[in-house]
Amino acid sequence: MLAHAKTTHQPRSQKTRDAILDASVQLLEDHSFAELSIQQIVVAAGCSVGTFYGRFKDKETLLKCLDEKLRDETVASIAKAFSTKDWTNLELKERVRTLIEILTRYHKANRGVLRALILVPRLHPAKHFVETGEDFSAGTNTLVELLRDGQVKTETQISKLSAELAIATIFSSLREIIVFPDSAIVTDDVRAADIVNELTNMIYGYLGG
Repeated sequence: MLAHAKTTHQPRSQKTRDAILDASVQLLEDHSFAELSIQQIVVAAGCSVGTFYGRFKDKETLLKCLDEKLRDETVASIAKAFSTKDWTNLELKERVRTLIEILTRYHKANRGVLRALILVPRLHPAKHFVETGEDFSAGTNTLVELLRDGQVKTETQISKLSAELAIATIFSSLREIIVFPDSAIVTDDVRAADIVNELTNMIYGYLGG
């Protein structure tokens, strides 16, 4: 359930809402959020402007819903990845690699939305974007605890601060390389596998591997 979308109970209405969200994800690959119009969104989604406003208060609410959708999908991906494994008994390097693989796919699949979610709050620090930052912090806390679980498999205990800095480094690296490639120090078209390998080695080494 997307908390910021208008409540819908009809399956058809929910399908239309999802079509609007999916169309927005695709359009944001090639357009900034500021230049993207509701008319463009509804044409791509195959619905009307009235239908859009029947499900979203405005374009900013749509962006908040996209944020919720992406975070829910990421949490589900992480849960699925470790549902068949004994997480606490995984070697640290395998835990780090699995998290980085999931987050790399997340950034590559949603780079347009992520770009908007980073830039829009800087220009329009509205209340719901403040809430987005708070929600994001709550989500990263989960990742921090995932890294710190099962520390019996490491020679040194991973402090909360070390895990937080590791997660922050992963996000900032993926943001610069994938979401804002034009400003990244890494200028070549880096393959996802190479990103995963290099980040895994770097974070694993930092955490005492």
